[in-house]
Amino acid sequence: MSNGTLVFGHQYVLGNPTPWYPFGYGKSYSTFKYGAVKVDKSTVSATDKFVTVSVDVTNTHATREGTEVVQVYIQDEIASVVVPNRQLRGFDKVVIPAGKTKTVKIPVKIQDIGVWNSRMKYVVEPGRFTVLVGSSSEDIRGNSTFTVK
Repeated sequence: MSNGTLVFGHQYVLGNPTPWYPFGYGKSYSTFKYGAVKVDKSTVSATDKFVTVSVDVTNTHATREGTEVVQVYIQDEIASVVVPNRQLRGFDKVVIPAGKTKTVKIPVKIQDIGVWNSRMKYVVEPGRFTVLVGSSSEDIRGNSTFTVK
């Protein structure tokens, strides 16, 4: 700081804020194709227990079985307080034989999509929620929505 400039040891603050490897990053010996993302209920109440997310995952490798970690992220479209852009709310590690398709079902607890409001009370707010499904936080393969009434 001899010439008035501030020198940091790392470029975390001044450089690109995205991580080198997103959450869930990793390689497999297979490749996977995801089908349409579905939720078992399009409307839920704050007192419901679960909404189940399902997706068909196909191992596209012709000769090798593969393991995929299917991840479910939730985005609260409009919240009364600041919330993360997306939050991991479920995952399942599945082994899929070569050329086969598996339907993966992941339950998401309705209580887990709540927020601490401005009065410091934990509540599940009404509104629209987007379900993002993929193999990592940056490799989202599909989405669906549900509404809390």
